[in-house]
Amino acid sequence: MYKHIIHPGSLGHMLLKIVFLLLFIFYMQPTAAQTIEITGTVTDDQTGETLPGVNVVEVDTQRGVTTDANGVFNISVASEESMLRFSFIGYLTEQVQVNGRRIINVSLARDIVSLEEYVVVGYGQQSKRVVTGSISSIDSERLERIPVTSLDQAIQGQAAGVMVTQNSGAPGGAASIRVRGVFSVTGGNEPLYVIDGVPVNTNPMQVETTAGTQMGNALASLNPNDIASIEILKDASAAAIYGARASRGVVLITTKRGESGEGRISFDAYTGVQNVRKTYNMANATQWASYQNYLAETGNSAANPDWEDPTVLGEGTNWQDEIFGSAALQSYNLRFSGGTDRSTYSISGNYYDQDGIILNSNFKRYSIRANSDNKINSWFNAGSSIYFGRTDDNYVNTDDEYHSVIAEALRLSPALPLKDEDGNFAGPTGVFLPDIDNTVAKHTEKTQQLLRNKIIGSVYGEILFSDRLTFRSSFGIDYTNTNQIWFEPSFERGGMSNETARLNEWRMEHTQWINENILTYTNSFGKHNVNALLGFSAQEHFGNGVRISGNDLIDESLPAINLTNPDTRTGQGWKYHGAVLSQFGRITYDYDTKYLLTANIRRDGSSKFGPKNRYGVFPSVSVGWRPTEEPFLENLKDILEARLRFGYGQVGSDAIPDYFFIATLNTTDVYYVFNNENNEEVYAPGAVPTRLENPNLHWEASEEFNWGADFSFLNNRLNLTLEYFIKNTKDMLIQMPIPATSGITQWPWVNAGKVQNKGLEIELGFRKATGDFQYNISANFSSINNKVKYLASENDLYYFGLPGIGTFSLTREGYPIGAFYGFIVEGIFQDPEEIENLNQIDEEGNDIYYQHRNTAPGDYKFKDISGDGMVRPQTDRTIIGSPWPDFTFGLNMSFSYKNVDLVAVMDGVYGNDIVNMPKMWMESMGGRSNISQDAYENFWTPDRKSDTYPRPTIIDPNDNSRFSTRWLEDGSFLRIRTVTIGYTLPHHYANAMRMERLRVYISAQNLHVFTNYSGYDPEIGSYRQDARATGVDFGRYPSPRTISIGVNMGL
Repeated sequence: MYKHIIHPGSLGHMLLKIVFLLLFIFYMQPTAAQTIEITGTVTDDQTGETLPGVNVVEVDTQRGVTTDANGVFNISVASEESMLRFSFIGYLTEQVQVNGRRIINVSLARDIVSLEEYVVVGYGQQSKRVVTGSISSIDSERLERIPVTSLDQAIQGQAAGVMVTQNSGAPGGAASIRVRGVFSVTGGNEPLYVIDGVPVNTNPMQVETTAGTQMGNALASLNPNDIASIEILKDASAAAIYGARASRGVVLITTKRGESGEGRISFDAYTGVQNVRKTYNMANATQWASYQNYLAETGNSAANPDWEDPTVLGEGTNWQDEIFGSAALQSYNLRFSGGTDRSTYSISGNYYDQDGIILNSNFKRYSIRANSDNKINSWFNAGSSIYFGRTDDNYVNTDDEYHSVIAEALRLSPALPLKDEDGNFAGPTGVFLPDIDNTVAKHTEKTQQLLRNKIIGSVYGEILFSDRLTFRSSFGIDYTNTNQIWFEPSFERGGMSNETARLNEWRMEHTQWINENILTYTNSFGKHNVNALLGFSAQEHFGNGVRISGNDLIDESLPAINLTNPDTRTGQGWKYHGAVLSQFGRITYDYDTKYLLTANIRRDGSSKFGPKNRYGVFPSVSVGWRPTEEPFLENLKDILEARLRFGYGQVGSDAIPDYFFIATLNTTDVYYVFNNENNEEVYAPGAVPTRLENPNLHWEASEEFNWGADFSFLNNRLNLTLEYFIKNTKDMLIQMPIPATSGITQWPWVNAGKVQNKGLEIELGFRKATGDFQYNISANFSSINNKVKYLASENDLYYFGLPGIGTFSLTREGYPIGAFYGFIVEGIFQDPEEIENLNQIDEEGNDIYYQHRNTAPGDYKFKDISGDGMVRPQTDRTIIGSPWPDFTFGLNMSFSYKNVDLVAVMDGVYGNDIVNMPKMWMESMGGRSNISQDAYENFWTPDRKSDTYPRPTIIDPNDNSRFSTRWLEDGSFLRIRTVTIGYTLPHHYANAMRMERLRVYISAQNLHVFTNYSGYDPEIGSYRQDARATGVDFGRYPSPRTISIGVNMGL
């Protein structure tokens, strides 16, 4: 069995060593002379609930602490006359003099102005109670209690209308994120990510090449521990301020910044072990040989005489056991923060190391972040955010029928040993074993490595002309450098060989910068409150790449291009460049926080379109009403807060490659042939078109209507949000298929389609504290319907298929994007009469066969859709399923009793279909590949008739393996994604060790999945981020079950 060697010194023992080292360092620090220890509890003055996270600072010093989970604080002050300042978001700041006391309990009054807290919106913040757009928020408290490895995992199951699906369970694997549906057939569907004001490039084709067969994760280099909050702008009225980039939604990420007070150190670490949650039950060597003997007998072919008694083979090799194994992961995060009233800082570093549960896969991340904010003088502020991350990703091929480690493990014969008698890797020999290489040998010896360096930085300057008028200018950069190595050594194993070693290397560089200048005016006139914003933005992106390959290395232990045979070397390179120029504005108005209005407009110019269509204008408006502020509902204000919202907006998209409105020519190996005066052929250099010009290519536009209602009951303990939206995407940017006979090799981009997404979203939350017991429960639900309303063609467009599998999806008017397309299985023919009754004879006496002339009992019967008495691919394939669920849901629960806390996160989907390709590989019932245990025990024979599995046949004249409902399964599931139990050391014990906080926890991820899907994992995203291949399991890398232990320390 494959296994990672988990060295205690590098995991759990290393974690303990670091913890105890830090404890020792801070414990041995000398105590300031003549200090006084003050302790106490901070509560809400209305409810009496304790308040965790309250800042307690000794005035005019840098001494400061925060209250623990039970609202308790312990601080050392200089004298009995010291003054303590208590501050917390949503509450009025309180200052209390010590006056010789040792216990000080404080009750904070709610600040009505900031009670709803502030949420981050485009280019600013807004009080949550006056927001009129659709925004989902995820705060740092929720994030910190769930160990996550990447930013996309932090969003999963947390917000209604946001569907996050893991494309791969590999270390550093990517996810598909869909905000309110899918909008494009061949363009991008991922949201815009903005980190501290800097838009981040997540296009995998620009930042890296293929990792295995799936696309890599452009967000994997970001450290999720740095996140302070995540806001998701879901509707057009909220996102329109970002214009062209916002049609797929916007994810705003704010990282942790420093706070005034004494310098603080936080250290977070965890280590754990991962295992595969589930495997397929495959036939063993004895059963497989028996099955092969049956194939030979019924197919009139030669059987292996060595298998006359299959039991001599025993169990054989379980190839799943050989590729899967236990794997370790560890993460360490250290953060320094603090500052004064004029300057604050936050510096953090992270090291993350995850071995994969499949052999030879691993992911490492090293990162550092430094944020600072400074009040230079009374009228000028400045600050910066700088992030550097480096990842080292060793990957294996997945999601592929022929080269995937999973496909090979499932198809390999169990009769093939892992190693031969000499201890070397064995390979298939003879004609009786499948022509598949030893997958353990292949993927152990092969090198596939992806190195990525990422820098995200920004600086800003802010001029305060007055309390009402400010000007802010910022400059941000997102830089990615990628280097990928693919190396396969020479080998010979049985009948498999590679005579010359092969090496491929890719190097790519992507840079984008953005400069934004924003003028903001804020004022109040009596009960009229106004905020106005005007901005200008310039953005540019450019990049380049090169691919070099060579064979026949001088020394295979040193895979480098300069060691390959020069005669075998090839190379190619590419560049791209683009720019966006924008002007935008926003005005928000409210009357007595009762009547609310927000209006946005943005004008974007993109170099991706021709001069006549370069600019697009995207407006939005939203209104709100808080009826509980009306006099006739004044008596309900103590038990109910309500806000009704409506929004309309337009957003655009230019999610296509650069300069595709221009025609291109190919001059490589293109010649014109002429005859000279001697009638001899003369070759002259020529050119042929490879892409057609389209000067009319223009912006895709999405128009959205959003209705929302927010209710808060019982002093904000119970919260309910209801939303309904309709989003129409018109002039859809798609690639129009052109016949190959035209000679055009690149399909042109055109505006030719309309897609509608509409749905319902519900978010419900309840929180309460009873004495030492506190709990917070939130749930979200969303149901989204996707439908293609129009395609500029009379025929179906955008079939999607792969070699060896054929077409399995298409995009058709009246159906969702990427609907599954195939035959309908009606059963299995049990006797010849059933077949004969369906065959016909035409008027001329010719036989008309229902399916095939050699269709026999034990073959599948497929439905005659057309009703013409024949089953044919041209007329009898139809829409047979959809990858998009009827609804998605999430449940988040947190409980605490004194010093013990419990967090549980669950999420799931219902009503979607999955194409189970591994099942097709295992249960096509023909050839030399291995089969599943259930198929072996239940395949059709004349003596053992079956309604489930067809007859085994090498030739398969009926084409039983064609794409049909046979390969579709219900993809519904409920996943227990995270369960974490923690214990926080009592405050006085932590203080005795010179710590502000010490929490230890144990956590389980992917603990259990309730599903009827028979594959490894029902969470199947989009193959290569292509919406047309959503929900297709090509042998996805399974998401591991993980058990980890960790510590959170505040010093």
